[in-house]
Amino acid sequence: MIYNIIFIYIICFIIFPVTIFFKTKIRKKELYNEFPEKNDTLFMRGVAALSIVIAHYVLLGMENYSIVGPITIYKWAGGIGVCIFFFCSGYGLCQSSQNKGMKNFLWKRMKGILPTYWIIRLISAILLLKYKEGFLFFLLYVLGIKEQAWFITEILIVYLLFFISFKISCRFQITVMSVLLLIMSCVFWRMGLEARWYNANMVFILGMVLSKYRSSVLSVLKKYYWLLLSFFLMGLLFLTIVFYKANNIQIIHDIIKLPVGGIICILFILVLMKLELSSPFILFFGKYSLELYIIHITVWQVAENLKLNLTYQIRFITCVCVSLICVLIYSAVKKLLIGAHIRRIEDKNNNKDKLN
Repeated sequence: MIYNIIFIYIICFIIFPVTIFFKTKIRKKELYNEFPEKNDTLFMRGVAALSIVIAHYVLLGMENYSIVGPITIYKWAGGIGVCIFFFCSGYGLCQSSQNKGMKNFLWKRMKGILPTYWIIRLISAILLLKYKEGFLFFLLYVLGIKEQAWFITEILIVYLLFFISFKISCRFQITVMSVLLLIMSCVFWRMGLEARWYNANMVFILGMVLSKYRSSVLSVLKKYYWLLLSFFLMGLLFLTIVFYKANNIQIIHDIIKLPVGGIICILFILVLMKLELSSPFILFFGKYSLELYIIHITVWQVAENLKLNLTYQIRFITCVCVSLICVLIYSAVKKLLIGAHIRRIEDKNNNKDKLN
């Protein structure tokens, strides 16, 4: 037993942090021409995705196995990971709309998420024997209407609101989007949904601000770098102490999630201004963060359904490894299918050229 516990702590407190800083380089590129690069936000998404996986597994362990100890600090990481995703989405969508406009915006976003979501949900439904509950339930589960992955639903709504805000006013899009997100949050609150549906999405606006006013924001961050770094680190420390002291007061946890998430994102940007974090492991899972997010809960549920006589520690390690392997397999199959599709198109074009 003691070896299993030690191995979990090695994964969470040594391997994961070391992986984050693997292949780190001092950023030598001109700040205003390149930063933040695509790899910078991709890296943030990778850290967020892996943090969410560990956080969910820790929470499941706390609920079902009564685990205690320093590992439980990771239960906070899930909410922070969601905030990072919102930040990266706000920045990425704003950049995309400025560079490419909004032509086919919704179609491209839906196409980027829903096919992957539905394919993985279909495999999940089969593995979890959801068909035994009737065809209608099976279909609704695959579509994500029953037992939905809440973040997928919310981010799709945010995409729709972003599109609407752009159409209403491109010049004042940040203001319009802020109002729309506040309305959405109030609606979710009145519906009695869990706080995670509405207490972090405003970090999306922070990403939009960085994108819209990148030069001005980065100029301020560069000018007052060490002062701001110290200020936000102290702010994070203070809120962490509040979070810890109010361990049993859920409303305080819900309220401080937004400022903590915002501070973490700003600290990420400050660190990335000086360091080029380019761990291939983190970048890979940033690229396939959607797949990892959807897959990892199914892996745990399948392990539960198999009713294997495993300790929590063994289950944790196994599910983390299997989740990562499943993402690797999925990405490999996806590349093969895309490659085959490209070859078919090339062959078709070559045949046309020969006929002409």
